[in-house]
Amino acid sequence: MLRKFYMDAGVMGLLSVVVRMKDLLAIPILTHYTGLELFGAWTQSGLLVAFAAPLIGLGLSQGFVRHAAGLDERKQVAMLWALLAACAAMALVVVALVYTLPGWLDTMLFGGSSAYRALVLIASLLVLVNPIRGSFESWFMIRGRARLVAGLRSSSVVVSLLLLIALTRIDVGFVPLIAALALVEAVVAGGLCLWLLFRFGFVLPSFGWFREGFRYGLPLVPGQLSVLSVHFMDRLFISSYWGVSQVGVYAISYSVAQAVVILVTTPCRTIYEKSAFTYYNQQRYDDVRRMCQHTLGTTVAMGVPAVILLFLLSDAILVLLAPAEFGGARQLMGIIGVSYLAQAITRINRVNIGMGSGTGRVLGILLVTFVTNTVLNFLLIPTYALWGGALATLIAFAVSAVGSTWFAQRAFPCPMDRTLLWWVLWAGLAMIAAALGVRMVLGSSVDYPALEWVLVGAASVCAYGGVLYFGIGSSLLRLLKTDASDRQGDS
Repeated sequence: MLRKFYMDAGVMGLLSVVVRMKDLLAIPILTHYTGLELFGAWTQSGLLVAFAAPLIGLGLSQGFVRHAAGLDERKQVAMLWALLAACAAMALVVVALVYTLPGWLDTMLFGGSSAYRALVLIASLLVLVNPIRGSFESWFMIRGRARLVAGLRSSSVVVSLLLLIALTRIDVGFVPLIAALALVEAVVAGGLCLWLLFRFGFVLPSFGWFREGFRYGLPLVPGQLSVLSVHFMDRLFISSYWGVSQVGVYAISYSVAQAVVILVTTPCRTIYEKSAFTYYNQQRYDDVRRMCQHTLGTTVAMGVPAVILLFLLSDAILVLLAPAEFGGARQLMGIIGVSYLAQAITRINRVNIGMGSGTGRVLGILLVTFVTNTVLNFLLIPTYALWGGALATLIAFAVSAVGSTWFAQRAFPCPMDRTLLWWVLWAGLAMIAAALGVRMVLGSSVDYPALEWVLVGAASVCAYGGVLYFGIGSSLLRLLKTDASDRQGDS
């Protein structure tokens, strides 16, 4: 079980590398091509896509994962068609509201300016497309087809990146560029629907599971909106108090920190989120606990060095990814990285709470996080600008991680490996010491800053990996070999 878990996580890891590399490669292209203000405006229009997703699904996507896991493939297809029909209908309602309320959106996103309305209209296409694609990916994951999801996302990423490079080279303009990228996503979603139709023929949609699906997923919607508010509410405050251009500075620090931390924490967490309910429905509770322990341990062990590198190499990252006008973002990356690591732990805990005691407690934790973040944004951003937003996010996500851990241990106990935590702590300290040692040896008279960045990064990563392998590496390898031999014996 653990061997398959890590193999699937490895596939998702390769996918995560492709997707996040696309994000990181797209950032310098967009920042140099658009400049500070247009980059900030596009990230603001992306809020529409983010906040529309839970309103469109109304928790049915989570209900689909919960109730379709382990069923016959034909039954899952019938449930999937019903989910797609519901998402498409709700998406059309949201798109209609976007077209009828443009002035209100201008006020919310851009401080009343109508100069960026075309970006909002393009984002409305993604409002329709993304839920369809997300429904397919959820189905593929509960079918255990992580490689199919990896191939789907990777091909879409490669096409989008090549199109981005080509269109910037011929200088088509920012709005046509973004419209073309949105069209790629629409083509992928349409292709998936056609594939499903030709693969299984016409299957009558099954709406009978909606009642139980809504009962499970609908209470999560306020929580999802709360999470999105914690992620993005600060940008609305920054836009209102400091202007769209400062949103651009804040957005790039967020984009980089998110890409780096999610790159290393997503694989195991994603496999756990999609597989835990299958094992739980089969009453394989010990397997769920083992998978949970390994998911939490791997997430922490991979996330800590990523956060430390964001603190150590923020100057190098920003020089590579953005022009000098984005310079204010360098001090924020590490703080936001810690926030996303806390968020990854919260998402794992939410699965355990959902299995053990339903979604009510999850909703309570998310609402507390939302209130904490909103109050702190209101208090800190008018005075401390971007720093205020980053600190508000950090505190709110820390509250969420601590609260969710407390409830998760009572709903579905899964104790964390304390030995692993101690070794991660020692490895992190070794990582910092190695970086400081390299900088002390090199001194301040380095002719090539890039050489210093490479040496600091390499020394710190080697120090962390060496200490962690010395502590737990051999025992983990023995565990995986034992798990593989047990599977062979069972077969």
